Amino acid sequence: MIPEAQWDKALDKALKSKKIILLGEVDSGKSTFAKYLIKNIVPSTSVCFIDSDVGQSTIGIPTTIAIKVFDRPYDFNKEEVLIDFDKIYFFGATTPTLSLDDFIEQFYRAVKFSQSLESTVLVDTTGLVAGDVGKNLKLSKIKIFEPDLVIIFEKKDEMRHIISEIKSEIFIFKPSSNIKPRNLALRAEYRKKKFLKYFKNSESFMLEKRLLKTETKEDIEGRIIGLYNNEECLAVGVIEELGKDSILFSAPISDLKKINRIKVGYLNLKKEGVLN
Repeated sequence: MIPEAQWDKALDKALKSKKIILLGEVDSGKSTFAKYLIKNIVPSTSVCFIDSDVGQSTIGIPTTIAIKVFDRPYDFNKEEVLIDFDKIYFFGATTPTLSLDDFIEQFYRAVKFSQSLESTVLVDTTGLVAGDVGKNLKLSKIKIFEPDLVIIFEKKDEMRHIISEIKSEIFIFKPSSNIKPRNLALRAEYRKKKFLKYFKNSESFMLEKRLLKTETKEDIEGRIIGLYNNEECLAVGVIEELGKDSILFSAPISDLKKINRIKVGYLNLKKEGVLN
């Protein structure tokens, strides 16, 4: 990670801020800048990082909003594909557009958790900024989070419809010259590597079908699921088979006793080619 000279302009302000959110299109440098901030803020205070990019997550599993509290220096360059989080909030898709209400609900819960910590809170977001959908999504996040500082990466003027509505202090940067754009195939490959790493040590389990909170039977085998204890997501799994009274699934989890609810996501990993 090579810092941009312009980033120092925002660092002084970020060091004095308690709540920071990053906005920008895909391949604009948000995640790279998030790593830069974490590296430079942690020596002064801990950073609660809310990674809400469900498609191209930095620390989490695709389809989830992930939280990690950084309280010591962290080498982000040690692994190309990183899965390292303290909490996850299961959404079940790689784009918020499949259920904006559910996505905002999971984001709200992540922010609420962060409020219990004495840390600087840093939020990374998805690249969905275009049109009314992108605008409403980003402004909803800002309303929930109430940031002290909004850092925006703008290629041309694609963020203007959002910037005009923001009341917090704003820094606007051009995308980093070090960013290597990823096409759809590379983005899909990145997600696949993440899933394969997360599910590497999975085992198959069976639970009662009554725990499955869904009415749909369409494309159920291969669908991604959130395994819950009440409102806490314990792990992510994949449906292998749905029986009359039971559900067979795989997940990297050992203790099934805590699971009392299963939430079905939208993504089908079998169709995505992640599972054979």
